[in-house]
Order: sequence, then C-alpha cells, then structure tokens
Amino acid sequence: FPSPAEDFFREDDRLDLNEKLIANPPATFLVQADCGGSMVDFGIHDGDLLIVDRSISPRPGHTVVVLWEGGFVCKKLYVRGKQIVLASSEGHQSIFVPEDVELDIWGVVRSSVHFHV
Repeated sequence: FPSPAEDFFREDDRLDLNEKLIANPPATFLVQADCGGSMVDFGIHDGDLLIVDRSISPRPGHTVVVLWEGGFVCKKLYVRGKQIVLASSEGHQSIFVPEDVELDIWGVVRSSVHFHV
C-alpha cells in the first residue's frame, strides 16, 4: 500500500543515522548500557545503545566508558581539585579514583539511543 507520507517525501529528506550519530567511524564503537540504573539521572537507561567515540578527549562533564576494576562502567566524569570522580545517579555510589591510579578511559559517550518497546 502506498504511504500517506509519499506526497511529502523528497530525496533530501532521507535520514542517515550513521551521518547523524557517528562523527569518526574508525574511532567509534557501540555498546549496550547495563548500568544497574546508576545513570538514569543523566538520561542513560539499561538497554540503551551508547555511541562511544575514542577520538574525543574526555573533559569534566563528559559521560565516559571506563575500564574499572576489571569491568566496564559508564559514568559522568568530574574533577574535584585533584580528585577524579566518576559520578552516578542519586542513590548510587560515585567512584572516587585514588590519585595514584591511572584511569583507563575507553571513550566518550557521544550519544545514546533509548528504546521504548
């Protein structure tokens, strides 16, 4: 059956998600969020698709994917004085990175896709 939207569709209306979501394809990977609810205050829910860019230099305020104690975590990056803090949603413990520990940041979350069904 023809679509009622056909009359309004033009060729330049095409939406390329790669173009919209991925700025640097060789440095980008996708990961499914499994944060145990610890990132809900930052708009990331369990099951969301995270678009992570390794070419972005992480700065305070960025959401990052970090290798921490043998596993990957997604947290909000902050710096308090000389202390690096990986923040979580209210009700979840943030991670205070000891000064003598080098943080292994795998990339910055550029965007996320939330599934509703």
